[in-house]
Amino acid sequence: MHRLLAFPVLACQEVGIDPTLLPALHATNASFTESRGYQKVRIHPQLVASGEQRGAYRIGAHQPPSMETPPQVWFKYLADMKAIQGNVNNDISFVSCLLAKDYLRQRFEIPWFDAALKSQSANGLDIDERSIAGERIIGEIKTTTPHYAVKFGANQIVSLKKGFQKLKKHQAEHKFMFVTDDRAFSVIAHSFCSDLGGVKLVCLTSGDEHYCDSHPV
Repeated sequence: MHRLLAFPVLACQEVGIDPTLLPALHATNASFTESRGYQKVRIHPQLVASGEQRGAYRIGAHQPPSMETPPQVWFKYLADMKAIQGNVNNDISFVSCLLAKDYLRQRFEIPWFDAALKSQSANGLDIDERSIAGERIIGEIKTTTPHYAVKFGANQIVSLKKGFQKLKKHQAEHKFMFVTDDRAFSVIAHSFCSDLGGVKLVCLTSGDEHYCDSHPV
C-alpha cells in the first residue's frame, strides 16, 4: 500500500525526508496527483521504514564512481542520474501548470481547473478551459531557457513555434503564451510577436506581461 500525505515538501518534513529528495522519490515509485486544488504525494512505505533507508536516497549521498570503476557501474550511476533529471523536468512542467492556473483563476471565473488531468507529455493545448461566462481560454506553457544570451537555439525555436501554431489555429476569446524565464520572455517579446498576434505573453515567475499585436516591443 502507498501512504498518502500532503503537499510534497510537507510530506517530506512529516516523515523526516529532506525536501531535496523529491527527484529521487520520483525515481522510487513516488507519484504526484492534484485533488480539489491541492497537491498530494504518495510515498512508498519502504522510503520511510528507517533512517538508513531515508539516507540512501539523499541526492549526492553516493560519490561518483572512480576512474577504475567498471563500465557497468558507471552506466548504472549515469542512468540513475538521467532518470532523476527527467523526473525533475516533469515536475517543473507540472508546477508551471499550477502557476498558470493561479494566474488565470485570479483573472477569470473558472469553475473547475485540475492541472493534473493532462499528462505533461500529451498532445494538444497545455490549457483549454472555459469561464463561467462561456469564454474559451487557451494557453501554452514553455519552461525553455534561451540557449544563447539573447536568442534561442535552433531546436528550441522549432519547439516554440509548434506552441505558437497551436495557439494560432484555435479560436478562443483569450489566448496566453506562458513562460517561466525572464530572458525567454524578453526574446519572444522582441523577436516572435509576428507569430503571436492576439496572444498575451506572460512570464509566470516575474509577472511581466506583453500583448502581442504583431509588433515587437
